[in-house]
Amino acid sequence: MTAVALAALALALPGAPSARAAGPDEPLGRGEVMDRSWSWVAEQVPYSWDGCHANRFGCYRPDCSGFVSMSWHLGTSLTTWDLWNVTSDVAAGDLQPGDALLRDSGGTDHVALFVRWADAGHTQPVVREEYDFGHVAEERVWADGLRGFTPRRYDRLDDLVPYGTIGAKYDRMGGPGSVLGAPVRGERDSSLGGRFQQFRNGIILWHPDVAYAVYGDILGAFWATDAERR
Repeated sequence: MTAVALAALALALPGAPSARAAGPDEPLGRGEVMDRSWSWVAEQVPYSWDGCHANRFGCYRPDCSGFVSMSWHLGTSLTTWDLWNVTSDVAAGDLQPGDALLRDSGGTDHVALFVRWADAGHTQPVVREEYDFGHVAEERVWADGLRGFTPRRYDRLDDLVPYGTIGAKYDRMGGPGSVLGAPVRGERDSSLGGRFQQFRNGIILWHPDVAYAVYGDILGAFWATDAERR
């Protein structure tokens, strides 16, 4: 299995749970967003404009914007138009799990949750979405690119909260009280197909499917010798 495929598997399923689940409209981490969104995919929630779908994450309208509202733990199910008011633009090259692709023009009012890129060239986004009547919440590839949708980031999303394999490693080491200290940068793609996150005193580097902590003199040597590329 390729590194891209393994990364897809790791991000498709819920990772390590957040230390504290956020309340409605409170800041929340990407791990909580991905756990919440996966719940509707796993439950195969059918698309509808009526009522709400209730599970352990609350009760939200089961359409595209209700799905994203649920994923971000908003206090209510917003519309696609309202979602512009709680998000900000982000460059397509910096799309991260839990960001959104939003459009309300050209005859298309829709929003989908970004999961990852399906290809190394970052031309085919993998999304989770409720997208039409007769369908259920699902994760799928947009093979034809961003389709004119605008990348948006929820204003209360806390990019620094570790999640998934990196979050589990960080928690086992003792979290902020460990030798690594507090997070200073959100998780991002590494050079050779994995992911990494930077902390005050080091990094955690993930390649399918093991996470390694690197710090101290070894980290200094790591940066000095072209990091993982050498």
